[in-house]
Amino acid sequence: MANRIGDSLSAAVRQLGIVLRELGRKMPVLVFGGVFGVYFVIRIVSDHPALSTGILGALVLMIALIIYVKSKTFADTALAFILGLFTVFTVSWDHEKVLLFGGLFCAFMLFVFLISSIRIAAEKESVLTQAASYYDVDQHKQVYKRLENIVDTSSHGTQLDVKQRADIVRLFCFRKVLLDEMAEYLRLTNIVFTITDVTPEDCAEFVISVKRLASNEPGFDMTMSIINTLLELPFKPSESLSLLRRIGHVIPRREFSIQELLDEVKRLCSENLGSDEVIERLRQTR
Repeated sequence: MANRIGDSLSAAVRQLGIVLRELGRKMPVLVFGGVFGVYFVIRIVSDHPALSTGILGALVLMIALIIYVKSKTFADTALAFILGLFTVFTVSWDHEKVLLFGGLFCAFMLFVFLISSIRIAAEKESVLTQAASYYDVDQHKQVYKRLENIVDTSSHGTQLDVKQRADIVRLFCFRKVLLDEMAEYLRLTNIVFTITDVTPEDCAEFVISVKRLASNEPGFDMTMSIINTLLELPFKPSESLSLLRRIGHVIPRREFSIQELLDEVKRLCSENLGSDEVIERLRQTR
């Protein structure tokens, strides 16, 4: 139970971080306005010492929770929380000290935001530069712009951050996925990542394998088949991904339609067979 709560908190903080990074990238004026808005609120409450102490205590609690979610270490969290509370309750928070603390804290948040944004942008540029050069060195600039557009326009509703999306697009370039299809591949990768929570690279490799397996069946509903099959197989998500990738290498396309193949896999799994046994039974049916 405690692990599930911790994982949920971690996922929530991760998603909040993605939202804030995307918000800062697309609407930096709003982020800066929010930070300065917080500073003006601090100015207002600075005339009420008791209220200032309560707000600072809540800030210490929030930061301690973030530390715990990130580190999952109770000792570090408890130490940070106790030292924070000790500071809050031992300092006499008059008007000037509250304003000074608020100004320094807002400045710190702005600098962290700027440095983080610069670092993420530099990492994305480095990854996409390598991907574009590998895909077509002669048309590097044009390919880079298209890859950047794919990464930037796929942010809506995604669980993947900018760096993860760039890494996945680079993997697509290594696997020679067509540029026109990369946005759809990335969308499906996000779906698989959301429902399985295995590594983004494994999800991308899975999508590549299944898409290529289904390339001769244009009417195949890829999205629903992936979701339904992954959810119905009685294995851990990583095992399910591995099994579904392996079946494409042992069964010729012409002997099964994709839907028939998935139905047969689900039927064999319902007999409590392991993934290796499922592959062996499929080989025997050739």
